[in-house]
Order: sequence, then structure tokens, then C-alpha cells
Amino acid sequence: MSEPWLTGPLLAPAGVTVPKGHTNIEPYLFITDAYGIYGSNWRMHSIDSTQAVNPVLILTHGLADRLDFQAALPYLFSFKNGHEYNSLGDINLLFGIQAIKSDVWPNLRITVGETFPSGRYQDLIAYRSGVDSTGAGAYQTVIGANFQKSLRLWHGRVLRTRLDFAFSTAPTVQVSGFNSYGGGFGTSGTIDPGDKYSVDLGLEFTLTQHWVPALDVVYAHQELTRFKGIAGTTATGMAATNGSTGYNLISLAPAMEYNFTPSFGVIAGAWFSVAGKGTADFTSAVIAVNYYI
Repeated sequence: MSEPWLTGPLLAPAGVTVPKGHTNIEPYLFITDAYGIYGSNWRMHSIDSTQAVNPVLILTHGLADRLDFQAALPYLFSFKNGHEYNSLGDINLLFGIQAIKSDVWPNLRITVGETFPSGRYQDLIAYRSGVDSTGAGAYQTVIGANFQKSLRLWHGRVLRTRLDFAFSTAPTVQVSGFNSYGGGFGTSGTIDPGDKYSVDLGLEFTLTQHWVPALDVVYAHQELTRFKGIAGTTATGMAATNGSTGYNLISLAPAMEYNFTPSFGVIAGAWFSVAGKGTADFTSAVIAVNYYI
């Protein structure tokens, strides 16, 4: 088998920067159904289902031999209990630096970026059941360490592995009314969003030059979110909930790639939770096109 043609798995980012003067264009489409919540005992409880259609355009351009720039531009359509809403999500911009480039050792791309609060997150409409929440309201600094290594196996087949470690932190956020962290009528205060950590192991195996199965195994953790201020009230007059106790989530994303050429391919699959604590139980259908120019 000749050189492998690969799009990359659904979720794990590349461990190699885009070469200077070139651009990688990758539009995604996520179609998600969140139908449960994992409690503090890791058991799932059914809730009213929320559906979302989330197109995301990811553009990565090589600025120098070991430096690239990436922009992720999301939009969100949400549906719940007969209500619907659509708006821009939180935009992410980052720089990737090639810290290690080797044919022997794993490559390492360090990323440093910022997520901007371009989505809606506060003064939400009470009767919309939260579908008009499309952002976190925070300037989030995101740091990643993306490892990548290809292994030659039997009959020329290739196993490419990616291992991504990510950390994000954000300052306090002013919130009012119903918001992405809870809230209610008369809510006014600040939220400390809590730091986030994640690990993603991405695998690709070349069955043929065109057909490539892929898999992501992801663990994500968020610290508790703390609220200070006036809690506000719900529609029933009870004290509103603001913030959360944090979460843990284990998810999988199996997929299949079809690569038409070395620079153009399509990947489609599913991303779903398998265990969690304090977070949603969900299933997403995902498709992406990868085009390198």
C-alpha cells in the first residue's frame, strides 16, 4: 500500500502544523439529541429531549514552517418542547506551534487559543426552555498538547495515533436573568465557570488507501461553577439554581473515512456518551469534509 490518505478522526486535533502557505478547510455538521442527565451517582435519568443542529467551519492556515493559525466558527440551531432558536456560538481562535517534528518520536503541536463569548448566554427567555443559550459568556483561554505518530504495520497498512491533552480556564462572568448556568427572574451576579480538562485518544487504521476506520476515546472534566450574587426565582417562586457541581464525561466517536485524494476526504460517524456525572447523556451524528490546498 502506498502513502496513506487520512482526514483525521472526528475529534482529536492534528499533531502537525499545516505547512507555510497552505490551508486546511474542514466544515463539520453535528446533529445532537440530549435525552438524559447523569446524576452524582453516575446513573442516567431521562429528561425532556433537546435537539441541536450545529454546523462548524474550521479553517487552519500555515503561517510559517512550524506555526499555523486556526479559526473555528460555530452556529447553532436548537429545539426543545416545541421551542426553537438559532444563533452564532462561541468563536475559537488559536495558534499551533510545532514543538517536536520527528520521524522517530511522536510529533508534538502545542496550541494556545482563546474562545470568545460571541454566543448568547444571559437574559434568556424563560419559556424557551434554554434553547436560546448558545454560548458560555466567557473569554476562555485554551492550551493543548497534541501528539501524533504513524506506525507501519503488515502489508503496508498504517495506524495513526493522536493523543490530545487540553486545558481551559476563564475569568468570572457577569450573569443576569435566565442564563447558560441556570438563573431565573431577578438573577444578578457573577459565575466562576470552573477550569476544564480533557484527554482524547484518536486512532485511524488504513484498510485501503480510500477506506479508513477511526475512533476517538474522550475523557472530559470540569470543576464546579461558583455563583455570587442574587439567585433570583423560578416561575414557581422557588430559589433559582445558578452554577453546577462540575462534571465528568466519558464518550466515544467511531467513524469511517473515505479519502478521494491525498488532499480531499469525507468522514462520518457518531459521537456519544457512555458514562458521566453531572452532565448530559447524548448522541450526535457527525459528518465532516476535509480539504487541503
